[in-house]
Amino acid sequence: MSFTDENWLTTKQNIRERIKTLFNNELLSDVLLIVRKSPESCSEDSNHGLAGAIKKGKMEIPAHKFVLAISSPVFFELFYGQIPETSKSVEFHDCEYEVLLEVLRYIYSDEANLSESNAIKVLHLAKHYKLPSLADMCIGYLRKNVTATNVIRILKEAKKYQLESVVGGRCWEVIDKYTERVLRSDEFVTVDKVVLEKLVDRNSLSVSEVALFEAVNSWANEQCQIQGFVQTGNVKRELLGDKIVRKIRYPVMRQSEFVKVVLDSNILNPKECYELIRHYSSVSPSSLEFPDKMRVGWQQESLCRFGSVVEYGWVYSPGKVDSIFLTVDKPIILHGIRLCGYQNENYSLHLRIKDTSSSSDIVSLKRHFRSQKLLYKSSHYWGFEVLFDLPVVIENGIRYSVDAYISGAFSWRGQSGVSSLQCSGVCFKFENSEQSNNGTSVKKGQFPEFLFCKR
Repeated sequence: MSFTDENWLTTKQNIRERIKTLFNNELLSDVLLIVRKSPESCSEDSNHGLAGAIKKGKMEIPAHKFVLAISSPVFFELFYGQIPETSKSVEFHDCEYEVLLEVLRYIYSDEANLSESNAIKVLHLAKHYKLPSLADMCIGYLRKNVTATNVIRILKEAKKYQLESVVGGRCWEVIDKYTERVLRSDEFVTVDKVVLEKLVDRNSLSVSEVALFEAVNSWANEQCQIQGFVQTGNVKRELLGDKIVRKIRYPVMRQSEFVKVVLDSNILNPKECYELIRHYSSVSPSSLEFPDKMRVGWQQESLCRFGSVVEYGWVYSPGKVDSIFLTVDKPIILHGIRLCGYQNENYSLHLRIKDTSSSSDIVSLKRHFRSQKLLYKSSHYWGFEVLFDLPVVIENGIRYSVDAYISGAFSWRGQSGVSSLQCSGVCFKFENSEQSNNGTSVKKGQFPEFLFCKR
């Protein structure tokens, strides 16, 4: 836009549009804000041809004292206080160009281009310059966009800028809900030790204890590499410290997990190993110094959806699918599903669970199984247990389609199923699926058990 045209003002319908036009614009500017360059500063601003003049490794942003002052008490004091800043330029040492530019964009237009990379930094400046509406916008963005893959980075930035009290609660909710995915993220091994101490101490994590230990061991290995240490058990124990090592709940692990994973790491000392081996051997140790209760986020329960599972033949053939719709009234973590089989038979399975609101698969796996005898209420049946690589969140109020393509011998089947069941305070609702062409329905067929924990 050319401002040599003296009638440019007549194209703007109101004062808001006129002030918005002045954002990052030399027209009527009476101060230059000087700020260090950031990686983003080399590209031009999307809305304005002038992205800031580059000068000696710094950026200059043209601004207007009056606009800044009527928006922020801090800027008001700077430009119109008892000792007003009268120079034509003001240098900012506590932020980057790209971040300050978004704060200014908000001041001039009530808009801000927030992203995962800048939201915490913009929030920090919004707090500093007393811009509560912008701070609320940043907090809302962060709460909505914290995920299992970025939560560690956001938590680290929140700690750096002393904003844990603002966004930390939401971060820990995500960690509790998607613990295993968080532990597998690339960012996890870079987490601060204080945060790791807090994490292993939480009772609400949704992860198996052996997976948590493996993640802690990976963190220790990464620290050895960063600090140039040899990855020995003693060194890793020193880096982790007792606060972390002694909060792992080894007694709830399977003995095979403890032997293959924990013992091989050499992180525990001989006395601790001796105590735990006595525990696994059902010999009461003199003093068991580790928590021995499962975390509440991992207390797996089983929903039995049939009155009984019986030995009536359920036949499989190519192109046939057993399908059912599932809805819950409270969010749960689904760890797996049990399916019917026949005594000592092999089965090939393609299992899909789809969120029908978005038509996206949340589970899609293909595996081979051999049937085993499974406990069901006060009885038994032959079947196989399908555990997911990562537990999945089943949100309340969303209908999920559970589909199983099975190849193998005829199997047992469930009967006397009902459309609604309560289990541990969660209401499970089942509906017949039009896709089910192998006979499974609410009343009979496959999917006798759903393995879950409450959120």
